[in-house]
Amino acid sequence: MTWILGIDTASTQLDLGLVNDGAAVCSYSRYSPGSHAEHIAQAVEFFLKTNDITPDTICCAGVTVGPGSFTGLRIGIAFVKGFFLTRATRALPVSSLEAIAMAWNGADGTFEVGMDARQDQVFCARFSKEGGTVTRLTDDSRKPLQSFLRSLDSVDFVLVDTLGYKKSRVPQAAADCTRAYTLDSHPLLRGLAAARKASELAGVGDEWLSPPELLPRYLQESAAETRKKVHGA
Repeated sequence: MTWILGIDTASTQLDLGLVNDGAAVCSYSRYSPGSHAEHIAQAVEFFLKTNDITPDTICCAGVTVGPGSFTGLRIGIAFVKGFFLTRATRALPVSSLEAIAMAWNGADGTFEVGMDARQDQVFCARFSKEGGTVTRLTDDSRKPLQSFLRSLDSVDFVLVDTLGYKKSRVPQAAADCTRAYTLDSHPLLRGLAAARKASELAGVGDEWLSPPELLPRYLQESAAETRKKVHGA
């Protein structure tokens, strides 16, 4: 049996999934901003107990590495590094935007996934879905909001994650351009999607890393890094 763990902490929703021999076994979602570190270990322990397995049974993991919340991504990556510290387990870094795309259980078509990056910027990537198969059409990128909105004329719908930003302008602006789904109201099983991605690759290819090699992919500087450059402290 091949047990694979999936973890997504890129947004305000903590999401985990467990796959065995390619089949989804269970998932865990908790929408509680600022509580990922408190609940991630408990959720994994729940997976182990309910399936009567041990940490050694988990052969590999798919973990979202960005873009997304700076703090959230660090929590998920740090947990994977600690959980597999004494085992020769491989980890697959998964795009947070691709995890959303793979978790989408709605209609087929071409769609854009966007995350509010603040300061009128959007993290985004384009995908298509046909017959249950999701195909990536563009790389992950960061665009000005207006540039992002202009690009939506050629898609069937857009999935928007505000990353918990209550003043986000992206959902309403995107709704004016196309069919928009805000993920705060349409939660998806992103952790399960990350586990499925890892299961599909099954250790093949050069994307796999040892857990200590995992690093977040932010696509932009943090506010603290920007202030340090500006003020020199």
